[in-house]
Amino acid sequence: MVQYILQKTLTKHSNSINALAFIYDGSLFVSRADDGLIIIFKGNGHGEKVCHFQMKVPITALLWCSCFGYTIIAGDVCGDVHTICLNNSTNVSASRVSVPTGI
Repeated sequence: MVQYILQKTLTKHSNSINALAFIYDGSLFVSRADDGLIIIFKGNGHGEKVCHFQMKVPITALLWCSCFGYTIIAGDVCGDVHTICLNNSTNVSASRVSVPTGI
């Protein structure tokens, strides 16, 4: 049996955290949970929250898109795709694209 050692606990979500994604240089990471909350943290080992986004439904997919720098792509249970763009000083813009079902 493999033994794991708890390193850090993220306490900002009100439901199960289902995914973490790290930016390519490790300076930031993002979490998503069944509470619909997306939280961006500094990757400095302290878990300091940078910003968050509250979605109306659970987020089912999450990734950093390295081809666009500080861009997060998140999919939700309704089939909507959300993009969250940060610059290196954490200014944020966000948008949503609805994807037709059956594609």
